[in-house]
Amino acid sequence: MTPRLLLEPAAENEFLEAAGWYAERSPSLGAAFRTSVATTLTTIEEAPHRFPIALRDIRKARVPRFPYVVYYVPLTEVIVVIAIIHGRRDPRRWHTRR
Repeated sequence: MTPRLLLEPAAENEFLEAAGWYAERSPSLGAAFRTSVATTLTTIEEAPHRFPIALRDIRKARVPRFPYVVYYVPLTEVIVVIAIIHGRRDPRRWHTRR
């Protein structure tokens, strides 16, 4: 059974904020960002252990074409996405979420 994906509220807010930022610059760029994140999340859901460990049991997956990273924790029943943040942001921003 494939574990289901769960976005923490902070991760969802980060995603929506970034998608809005890109959409303000260009609607097509905003759509491309949303599609790239959705593709990354689907890949994580299908193969959660495919991506490298960032810290302890937290893994990271880079979003293609954009400087964003998805941080997540694969558990037995669920995959918890704890952050979707710009790759140059301070990593301590998501460390406390686990």
